[in-house]
Amino acid sequence: MQDRLGPGPAATIGVMTPLLALVFSLLFEGFRRDALTALGAALAVSGNAMMLRPALLSPPMRGAPAAQ
Repeated sequence: MQDRLGPGPAATIGVMTPLLALVFSLLFEGFRRDALTALGAALAVSGNAMMLRPALLSPPMRGAPAAQ
């Protein structure tokens, strides 16, 4: 999948899977959220948002091929 989508979008699945499990646990298993749970979820979502932002916002790396 990394070859097809790229490393950013492929890594999103690895980060979002535990968040999806957390939602199911909240809905069906009676898990009670607390501040630490909310902080962890917020960090995961914000990290994904930063990882998936367009490459135009990032400075080009030396030796990297030019964007097409």
